[in-house]
Amino acid sequence: LTHGHPDHIAGVAETLKHWPDASIHMHPLEEENYRTAHELGLQLGMPLSGHFPMPTHELADGDVLKFGTNIELMNVHTPGHAPGHVVFADPRPMPQRDEEEETRNQGSVLISGDLIFRNAVGRTDIHNASVEDLFASLRRIYEMFDDESIILSGHTTPTHMKRERFSNPFVDMALRRPKEWFDEAKERHGWP
Repeated sequence: LTHGHPDHIAGVAETLKHWPDASIHMHPLEEENYRTAHELGLQLGMPLSGHFPMPTHELADGDVLKFGTNIELMNVHTPGHAPGHVVFADPRPMPQRDEEEETRNQGSVLISGDLIFRNAVGRTDIHNASVEDLFASLRRIYEMFDDESIILSGHTTPTHMKRERFSNPFVDMALRRPKEWFDEAKERHGWP
């Protein structure tokens, strides 16, 4: 799970009905959001019913999840929208069809949850969210991944990091912050 908000966990129980041996991976800082998802759902006009199965594995920054023989996703801790929010990254280049010709994308594929969307970012006006952490997380992914990387967000159409660098005002604000500010954020979160 990228995070424990109701709109991202509503299908967990149903998924486990179809794949009962599936595991649930979540960052430990999301435990409170996961546990209180029913309450947040009511506040956001998204009432949830039923029980949410507990996560089976804790995610740590840098963990790699393997699916079958071909898929490996690296976990990147990206707090802000939620304290234990993560992005899953497949660093392998992916073919991408251009309108005029087929090209090779040299970037990664990021499953970004609610960190970054096309021209926007995840909300920070909800319980335990942080604007400062969100900006640090945006800066972090821009330091880790190439501008050609594709962003698959939790709510909008796909985009890529280069497009957001030039059109997303929140990315612009995060990247303009001084290096010392980002160094302090990295230290606070224990990021390399």
